[in-house]
Amino acid sequence: MTTIHIIPLKSAGPVKLGLTKEEILKTVGIPSDRHPEKAYYQYDNIFFSISYDQNNRVQYIEYSTPTGNKSKVLLNGIDIFGTPADDLIVQISTQLGSEYDKEEMEMPYCYIFPDLELSFWRSAVPESKEDEEGKYFMTVGIGVKGYYTDK
Repeated sequence: MTTIHIIPLKSAGPVKLGLTKEEILKTVGIPSDRHPEKAYYQYDNIFFSISYDQNNRVQYIEYSTPTGNKSKVLLNGIDIFGTPADDLIVQISTQLGSEYDKEEMEMPYCYIFPDLELSFWRSAVPESKEDEEGKYFMTVGIGVKGYYTDK
Protein backbone atom coordinates (compact mmCIF):
# COMPACT_ATOMS: atom_id res chain seq x y z
CA MET A 1 0.00 0.00 0.00
CA THR A 2 1.23 3.45 -0.88
CA THR A 3 0.93 6.07 1.84
CA ILE A 4 1.24 9.73 0.97
CA HIS A 5 1.92 12.13 3.84
CA ILE A 6 0.72 15.71 3.48
CA ILE A 7 2.80 18.23 5.40
CA PRO A 8 1.33 21.73 5.03
CA LEU A 9 3.76 24.39 3.80
CA LYS A 10 6.35 21.67 3.03
CA SER A 11 5.45 18.61 0.97
CA ALA A 12 2.89 16.14 -0.29
CA GLY A 13 4.29 12.68 -0.83
CA PRO A 14 7.54 12.85 -2.76
CA VAL A 15 6.89 16.41 -3.96
CA LYS A 16 8.27 19.35 -2.01
CA LEU A 17 7.06 22.90 -2.38
CA GLY A 18 9.69 25.11 -3.99
CA LEU A 19 11.33 22.42 -6.13
CA THR A 20 12.12 23.31 -9.74
CA LYS A 21 10.59 21.54 -12.75
CA GLU A 22 13.93 19.80 -13.30
CA GLU A 23 14.01 18.55 -9.70
CA ILE A 24 10.43 17.30 -10.07
CA LEU A 25 11.38 15.35 -13.21
CA LYS A 26 14.12 13.63 -11.20
CA THR A 27 11.80 13.00 -8.25
CA VAL A 28 8.55 11.80 -9.86
CA GLY A 29 9.38 11.55 -13.55
CA ILE A 30 7.60 12.75 -16.64
CA PRO A 31 4.00 13.91 -16.15
CA SER A 32 1.16 12.08 -17.86
CA ASP A 33 -0.19 15.44 -19.05
CA ARG A 34 1.05 18.98 -18.76
CA HIS A 35 0.24 22.58 -19.42
CA PRO A 36 2.59 25.58 -19.18
CA GLU A 37 2.06 26.12 -15.45
CA LYS A 38 0.70 22.73 -14.34
CA ALA A 39 1.70 19.06 -14.60
CA TYR A 40 -0.50 16.02 -13.95
CA TYR A 41 0.76 12.70 -12.62
CA GLN A 42 -0.50 9.26 -11.76
CA TYR A 43 1.56 7.69 -8.98
CA ASP A 44 0.49 4.12 -8.29
CA ASN A 45 -3.30 4.57 -8.09
CA ILE A 46 -3.20 8.19 -6.93
CA PHE A 47 -3.60 11.21 -9.17
CA PHE A 48 -1.95 14.51 -8.36
CA SER A 49 -1.09 17.78 -9.98
CA ILE A 50 1.70 20.27 -9.49
CA SER A 51 1.36 23.97 -10.21
CA TYR A 52 4.39 26.14 -10.85
CA ASP A 53 5.05 29.82 -10.24
CA GLN A 54 6.64 32.25 -12.71
CA ASN A 55 10.10 30.95 -11.70
CA ASN A 56 9.14 27.33 -12.52
CA ARG A 57 9.07 26.32 -8.86
CA VAL A 58 6.37 24.22 -7.24
CA GLN A 59 3.82 26.53 -5.63
CA TYR A 60 0.85 24.18 -5.20
CA ILE A 61 0.33 20.39 -4.97
CA GLU A 62 -3.08 18.74 -5.17
CA TYR A 63 -3.91 15.07 -4.61
CA SER A 64 -7.17 13.46 -5.72
CA THR A 65 -9.12 10.58 -4.24
CA PRO A 66 -7.20 7.34 -4.76
CA THR A 67 -8.85 4.62 -6.82
CA GLY A 68 -9.40 1.35 -5.01
CA ASN A 69 -8.14 0.74 -1.51
CA LYS A 70 -4.44 0.45 -2.25
CA SER A 71 -3.37 3.90 -1.10
CA LYS A 72 -3.88 6.34 1.72
CA VAL A 73 -3.31 10.06 1.89
CA LEU A 74 -2.63 11.16 5.46
CA LEU A 75 -2.38 14.51 7.19
CA ASN A 76 -1.17 14.34 10.78
CA GLY A 77 -2.22 10.69 10.83
CA ILE A 78 -5.74 11.47 9.58
CA ASP A 79 -6.95 9.54 6.51
CA ILE A 80 -8.06 12.47 4.35
CA PHE A 81 -10.15 10.50 1.87
CA GLY A 82 -11.39 7.95 4.42
CA THR A 83 -12.73 10.46 6.94
CA PRO A 84 -16.13 12.09 6.40
CA ALA A 85 -15.68 15.73 5.37
CA ASP A 86 -17.41 17.27 8.39
CA ASP A 87 -15.34 15.12 10.77
CA LEU A 88 -12.15 15.91 8.85
CA ILE A 89 -12.65 19.67 9.21
CA VAL A 90 -13.15 19.31 12.98
CA GLN A 91 -10.10 17.04 13.33
CA ILE A 92 -7.86 19.38 11.31
CA SER A 93 -9.03 22.37 13.35
CA THR A 94 -8.48 20.54 16.64
CA GLN A 95 -5.24 18.64 15.95
CA LEU A 96 -3.47 21.36 14.00
CA GLY A 97 -4.93 24.30 15.92
CA SER A 98 -6.05 25.97 12.72
CA GLU A 99 -9.29 27.56 11.61
CA TYR A 100 -10.78 27.44 8.15
CA ASP A 101 -11.80 30.58 6.28
CA LYS A 102 -15.43 30.97 7.28
CA GLU A 103 -15.95 33.50 4.48
CA GLU A 104 -14.79 31.17 1.69
CA MET A 105 -17.30 31.66 -1.13
CA GLU A 106 -17.28 27.98 -2.15
CA MET A 107 -18.11 26.54 1.28
CA PRO A 108 -19.29 23.84 1.98
CA TYR A 109 -17.74 22.45 -1.22
CA CYS A 110 -14.33 23.94 -0.48
CA TYR A 111 -12.63 24.57 2.85
CA ILE A 112 -9.42 26.57 3.09
CA PHE A 113 -7.13 26.78 6.11
CA PRO A 114 -5.22 29.99 5.24
CA ASP A 115 -2.50 29.77 7.90
CA LEU A 116 -1.61 26.28 6.61
CA GLU A 117 -2.22 27.13 2.91
CA LEU A 118 -4.31 23.95 2.91
CA SER A 119 -7.52 23.22 1.02
CA PHE A 120 -10.11 20.48 0.63
CA TRP A 121 -12.70 20.20 -2.14
CA ARG A 122 -15.70 18.05 -3.05
CA SER A 123 -18.12 18.32 -5.94
CA ALA A 124 -21.30 17.75 -3.93
CA VAL A 125 -22.64 18.09 -0.43
CA PRO A 126 -24.72 15.26 1.04
CA GLU A 127 -28.41 16.00 1.25
CA SER A 128 -28.83 13.68 4.24
CA LYS A 129 -26.66 11.73 6.66
CA GLU A 130 -27.35 8.56 4.66
CA ASP A 131 -26.27 10.14 1.36
CA GLU A 132 -22.79 8.99 0.28
CA GLU A 133 -22.33 11.57 -2.51
CA GLY A 134 -20.25 14.41 -1.14
CA LYS A 135 -19.67 12.73 2.20
CA TYR A 136 -15.90 12.74 1.59
CA PHE A 137 -13.58 15.31 0.08
CA MET A 138 -12.24 14.54 -3.38
CA THR A 139 -9.05 16.63 -3.31
CA VAL A 140 -6.53 18.01 -0.86
CA GLY A 141 -4.06 20.71 -1.78
CA ILE A 142 -1.19 22.58 -0.19
CA GLY A 143 0.53 25.73 -1.30
CA VAL A 144 3.56 27.81 -0.52
CA LYS A 145 3.27 30.56 2.09
CA GLY A 146 1.00 33.20 0.62
CA TYR A 147 -0.72 30.91 -1.90
CA TYR A 148 -4.16 31.65 -0.43
CA THR A 149 -3.35 34.46 1.96
CA ASP A 150 -1.80 36.78 -0.68
CA LYS A 151 -4.67 36.43 -3.18
